[in-house]
Amino acid sequence: MRKTPKSKEEALKMAEKRQKKIADPSEDCLQANIVRQFSNKYPERRGQLFLVDNNADNVATMGKKLALGLVKGVSDLLLSDKGVMVGIELKTLNSRHKASHVIEQAEWILKWCGRGGFCTSVEMFWDMYYGKSNGIPPQKVIDYIKKEKISTVMFGNIK
Repeated sequence: MRKTPKSKEEALKMAEKRQKKIADPSEDCLQANIVRQFSNKYPERRGQLFLVDNNADNVATMGKKLALGLVKGVSDLLLSDKGVMVGIELKTLNSRHKASHVIEQAEWILKWCGRGGFCTSVEMFWDMYYGKSNGIPPQKVIDYIKKEKISTVMFGNIK
């Protein structure tokens, strides 16, 4: 039998504990978990954290999105924090990514965001949100790729 929470805060803590037990098999799941927790915790801040839909299933859709303003490398989530744009690029630890694309993403964060980085967990997101960290720093990722001379990146390997 599940315990009934006595307050909204207790309900949020219980939900977070349940969430930690669920493995995130994809970046989509990670992103959904982050957005759901943020929305539940701060419903009054709707619009502060938002998606940038940077994906296209085919060349025609990509062409249309480029004409409408799509920019390569833009972070998965953007957070507006008191006038500062925070770029949050989501990666799961065991996913593999083309190094050139990851460098593009890192350079975008460095060029256009006041802060931000790569995020591999819900806990890391909250540290980024509260300003405790910038996740995995973009420059660190670029340096790792160049030092290792790799064409594919797995975020679980970046130390």
